[in-house]
Amino acid sequence: MDRHEDGRVENRGTILVASTNGLFRDDVGRMVADSGFTPAYPAGFESPWVSVMRTQPRIVICDCDAPIQRVQRLIFEASARRVVFKWLTLPVSHDAFCSMLDALLPPLTRAVHRGMPTAPRTL
Repeated sequence: MDRHEDGRVENRGTILVASTNGLFRDDVGRMVADSGFTPAYPAGFESPWVSVMRTQPRIVICDCDAPIQRVQRLIFEASARRVVFKWLTLPVSHDAFCSMLDALLPPLTRAVHRGMPTAPRTL
């Protein structure tokens, strides 16, 4: 997680949290935000493909208690777009949750342009 000197966490991308349970959404969304990601949620009864296209997530977290047909369709849509899935059992500690997210994704890197070193000239 990249922290700035002022303690602010750099945004690492979006994580889609799919659940019909408000408590699950709130708790996981808070852990997602604390890990430096932006939590996003399916809107109402939108189709899973719309949720994935609208939010452009790096990871999708599904509540296994959600209606199975919607979860299966969401998994299909996200997998087709090469979005990472991870199944975990809650409760999970905040540190374990952050470590799991870190392990799933490579760190975001800033583009750095550097000149190639040149060999010293000999006369």
